[in-house]
Amino acid sequence: MSKAVSGPAPTKKSNEAASVNPTSTSSPLDALAAHGTPDPERVAQLLREHPSQRNAMMKTMHERYGNTFVQQVVQAIAKLDRAENQAWLGGEGGHRPTYVSASTVEASGGGGEELGAFGPMGAYGPMGSLGPIGDNSWNPSGVIGGVDFAKQAQDMSEHGGALSDAGPLGPTGPLSDAAYQALPGMGAKQLQAGGTDAPLGPLGPLGPLGPLGPLGPVGAHGYPADKYGNYLDNGKIVRDVTVGNGANAHQMPLFEDYDEATAKAGNNDTSFMVHGQISGGEDDVYQATSAERQLVTIEVTPEKQLDTFELEVTTLDGTLLASSASSSRINWLQLTAPPGGHMQIKVKLDRSLQLLSKSYRLTVVGAGKGHVGSDVPGKHNVQLGRTASSTSTAPATRPPA
Repeated sequence: MSKAVSGPAPTKKSNEAASVNPTSTSSPLDALAAHGTPDPERVAQLLREHPSQRNAMMKTMHERYGNTFVQQVVQAIAKLDRAENQAWLGGEGGHRPTYVSASTVEASGGGGEELGAFGPMGAYGPMGSLGPIGDNSWNPSGVIGGVDFAKQAQDMSEHGGALSDAGPLGPTGPLSDAAYQALPGMGAKQLQAGGTDAPLGPLGPLGPLGPLGPLGPVGAHGYPADKYGNYLDNGKIVRDVTVGNGANAHQMPLFEDYDEATAKAGNNDTSFMVHGQISGGEDDVYQATSAERQLVTIEVTPEKQLDTFELEVTTLDGTLLASSASSSRINWLQLTAPPGGHMQIKVKLDRSLQLLSKSYRLTVVGAGKGHVGSDVPGKHNVQLGRTASSTSTAPATRPPA
């Protein structure tokens, strides 16, 4: 059984390219090459963390340093890819870690209407455009995110506010060990990590770590957001906020609400959402990195009820990790990421029965290092790298903590 904790450890985003302006023409390679020919391995790491600028930087390297240097970088990238694939898929004792998704739950006969289009993750629920987050006149996030009340928020935290020990992220909140372990006794075992209703539980997008919690766009941190979705503190981008009081005070990652271009431009952490739109048969791909070994929940909500979007997660070289392709439920998946694990998250339009824009909301929530695998064994747990159709009998295995 994994131990529940008060939240993720401190983490910083590696999202420099998206920090200010996603259309910026400056290259991260320029800083790395400021003092001569850069080290190929460092360049390889840089290219993996800035996928949107990879082609441009490869062209620049070829012009500056020649084909031999480019080949050294390519070899370094391949070496990093192999090592990371092993970190994702190696597992403990030769057993691959497992994941759960809307597809695997559906194939096992689990779950129900609460995971469908009319549930809380559907277009008409709190995660959709009728909820608190958005640019419409009825969405309070526009008001809350447009005002700087960080100083007042700090004062509130010192007097029992939402970011204090008394709040939902504190030692007596829903993420505490006592609250988490009480779920089975309440008949809510499937809300725990790896359960058939996991995305509706405390570790998912509807919980205190997600967009509706105190770290997100309608949260209690008090930082205003710029037009790209970055939070600002006196005009400077801020990624973390202090949570807790006294000895319990620690940093936690804020939960950003990015536009599509910003989220695609760089490497995100595991605490953000994206307002995206698919047109012309494209697939939208976003990159994220887990700062620590933790459970990560990914979910996509259509903004129109008649649209169905699918999810696929791969390593940076395209190796499949997990997928969710249910045609009758909101697609989501939950998997364990290794420390420093990079992932590509692909959103695909499965079908649309309406003529308006095909817009969606992608949500990524990291649970923190206290949660590293499934707490609910069952045939809905499928080994990483497989799909619901390829196996439905994989045993639940926990990666090493």
